[in-house]
Amino acid sequence: MRTLVFCTAYAANQDIWERRYRRWLDAILASDLAADQILLVDDGSPVLPDWDDATIVDQAGPHEGHVVLHHFADRLGRRSLLDFPGWYRSFCHAARHAEAGGFDKIVHIESDTYLITPRVRGYVNSITEGWTALWCPRHGFAETAIQIMAGNGATAYRALADRPHSDFAGREFEIQLPFSHVERGFIGDRYGETAAPVPRDADYAVQALESFDDTYFWFLPPRRAHDIPTRRPAPPGAERYLDLLERSLTGTMWHDPNFAPGLPATFDAPRRAEGRDWPLTAPTMMGAARLANLRLLAEAALQENIPGDFIEAGLWRGGGAILLRAVLAAYGDPARLVWAADSFQGPPAPDPTFPHDAGDGHHTIPALAVSRLDVERNFRHHGLLDPQVKFLAGWFADTLPIFPGERLALIRLDGILYSSTIQALEALYPRLSPGGFVTINGYAFAACARAVDDFRTRHHIRAPLHRIDWTGRWWRKPR
Repeated sequence: MRTLVFCTAYAANQDIWERRYRRWLDAILASDLAADQILLVDDGSPVLPDWDDATIVDQAGPHEGHVVLHHFADRLGRRSLLDFPGWYRSFCHAARHAEAGGFDKIVHIESDTYLITPRVRGYVNSITEGWTALWCPRHGFAETAIQIMAGNGATAYRALADRPHSDFAGREFEIQLPFSHVERGFIGDRYGETAAPVPRDADYAVQALESFDDTYFWFLPPRRAHDIPTRRPAPPGAERYLDLLERSLTGTMWHDPNFAPGLPATFDAPRRAEGRDWPLTAPTMMGAARLANLRLLAEAALQENIPGDFIEAGLWRGGGAILLRAVLAAYGDPARLVWAADSFQGPPAPDPTFPHDAGDGHHTIPALAVSRLDVERNFRHHGLLDPQVKFLAGWFADTLPIFPGERLALIRLDGILYSSTIQALEALYPRLSPGGFVTINGYAFAACARAVDDFRTRHHIRAPLHRIDWTGRWWRKPR
């Protein structure tokens, strides 16, 4: 039978496209599930993925291509748990897409759902008639995240797609669909609803969310991109020195207490590791995970001989730039420079030119404004203030377009506004050498994430956007 596999979709940023929808798509592509075409139906996402293997359309089919993403320009969304016009429109669109494309079997697998075992995939492949669902033990009803409509079931599905959303709003959709069979012979459930681990004997898993750590997805093959640098041996003594420096820069060494408002004024190791507090005296608030990643990328730039200097745009107390200078010292590099760019007045006030920044109040927080004198003192305290450190004082809009350096091997951006992020990317990315790295500190902030996504889309950047932690991201410029 000619088979269409589909899911519904909405992604607020590129990170969700990669961590949720690309993971789902790769799992389908790598499996033995029969699929003549894979369809993602998007409910008006503000950004779209730049995938080489996907055809993006906004008109009714039929459409060629093994992977098709249909994008609705407007977002209908979900008003409440039982009122879901956006999802319903996407669900019904797949029926019309299947009819236009001549598919006589439609398999609906939601994007947080995985068919883990060959046994359950073989069962899905074997269905030739009816409207079948698997079972949701947690709630005691049919699992609508996995539906198979074949033959007369596909006909019934197309008939349902002609009905308005109002016919179904107000009641659980799961109990309203005309299933001809609900299969209970497999092991599976909505494990992710309570973040419960997926059992090792599970045939399928539902609500496996993109926010979960990669270890949650034990049932998928590792996804190691070719652009991730491999740690290589450092020069003698360098590793121990840099390890010690990381613990110093984060304040982990002496349990530097927190002074961020709304949190206990004590040291909390897990919070410090993720950079979720403000150290009282230590030079960085980026946390251990982002600091270790910055070191990894800086060392890779040296080990791979990627030409250019390092720059940190947005210093706070200077911890990131101090680490970059320390890497150069540890590797005995006398030529590269570390550029340290900051206003030394805190973040700028929102500029009406950039509506995504409207209402941001970070410029009113005195603790975010650190003077150049204090940053220089922190460099000097670590024995790293020398002619290889160059300061760029002023707003990014004024200083970065006239950046006096030449090539860059690493760019670290610590801006949370759309304006500062897009201005830095537009000014600095053209200077980045092929194979060089960009690392983003503020992706958890919607304005920063939108600026990153807009820049990558505008410049057709297809390099994977890798996750460091809850707010850190990085990518490598293609060679």
